[in-house]
Amino acid sequence: MTPEEINKSPKTMNFENQKAIRKYQITLIITLCIVALSLAYLVYFHAKTGDIMYKDVSLTGGAVFTVYTDKQVDNQQLEDAIRQSLPSLGEKDILIRRITEIQTGKQLAISLEAKIQTEDDVIKLKQTLSGFLGFEINDVNSSAEFTGSALGSSFYKEILNASLLAFIFMAIVVFIQFKSFIPSFAVILCAFTDIAITLAIVNMIGLPLSIGGVSAFLMLIGYSVDTDILLNTRLLKRREPGIEERHKSSIKTGLTETITSIACVLIGYFIVSSPILKEIFLVLSIGLFVDLFGTWLQNSSILRLYCYKKNIN
Repeated sequence: MTPEEINKSPKTMNFENQKAIRKYQITLIITLCIVALSLAYLVYFHAKTGDIMYKDVSLTGGAVFTVYTDKQVDNQQLEDAIRQSLPSLGEKDILIRRITEIQTGKQLAISLEAKIQTEDDVIKLKQTLSGFLGFEINDVNSSAEFTGSALGSSFYKEILNASLLAFIFMAIVVFIQFKSFIPSFAVILCAFTDIAITLAIVNMIGLPLSIGGVSAFLMLIGYSVDTDILLNTRLLKRREPGIEERHKSSIKTGLTETITSIACVLIGYFIVSSPILKEIFLVLSIGLFVDLFGTWLQNSSILRLYCYKKNIN
């Protein structure tokens, strides 16, 4: 205990403890309400779309055309032209990107993803691209990749199973590490919070996820557990200095770590030209911002309430 705490009367300390407990209870309730709203949105999203996320052609099956041209095009006009020739395509079934040089920003190619499966649809898409761009699409000035719907669905199921197994093994390791239900549950809840809120935000902005984007959620589990274990270890396994100093120290270290990671992924997002890397960096940046909320408001409140209950100073 600090000298200031020693000099305080039991009545004063009890009043301050009750005030602090009330503060952490309110904070915890607010964080849980936000998690509940995110889950409600995901339930609504699933009812509306039949899935928990928007998926690109690598997970649903379809075609990816890369046309090597420096001709500037209006993405919306090109998308409208494709929809006229292929009216069966849905709102998120077409994705058009520009591929540019990192240093100069000069356009090198146009990448187009479309959730089509039949040979007739492929022919119509090539004809539309040729008419819009003003030259014939062939093997010399373009490349094409095709993913079958069965293969895409298989990839998706395997990634979900891998994510579930990673979460389960993470939970087991955390329980072994702390050997107490509440601190272990707080770490697991925070990881779940990070994934749920991040996924809700990704769906709100309409980002179709590829295999790389889904794998970014696996990385988030590691980022989340890292800061949570730091917080748990400082508060529960150390006894000096006082709990307030240990809490502030963990916040300082954890915030430095997370903010540094956010800066790195944001720099990566604006520097790289690869669509997959941009997607990974975007998901990670959103998830790391969410982790600030999950660790330092939600998990922190649970642990401080636990410390008050167990009289851990």
